[in-house]
Amino acid sequence: MSVLVDTGVLVAHANARDREHAHAVALVDRMMLGEFGSCLTTDFVFSETVTAVAALTRRRELAVAVGERILAEREPRPFVLHRVEPATFDEAWRLFRQYHDKDLSFVDCTSIAVVRQMGLDGIVSFDGGFNGIVTRYG
Repeated sequence: MSVLVDTGVLVAHANARDREHAHAVALVDRMMLGEFGSCLTTDFVFSETVTAVAALTRRRELAVAVGERILAEREPRPFVLHRVEPATFDEAWRLFRQYHDKDLSFVDCTSIAVVRQMGLDGIVSFDGGFNGIVTRYG
């Protein structure tokens, strides 16, 4: 099994005041136990996550710590960072235009494109906009 981890889970895990914090901690604990297999995230999600953590908590050092954890190269690696390539970007733009009736950001559409292109089992996310498009865990 392999999944992509979405911004909301990573932000809620880092931000103790987030209403989904406890849920995010439980999900990350399950990830660390290998319950979801390989956990990937993208450079777009990374950008969105560290920016949101810094803005929401006003603690830049926390945002840096979150970024360092995502980028960690020691074993066990919590996440594999996938860099969005031009073909994925183009597919995400197509999806963004296609799903105009869904509440999906462009970053969400890059995540959908990555899940599909890499044949991942789904996405770990609190975002219901993914429902009916890719399997959502969370």
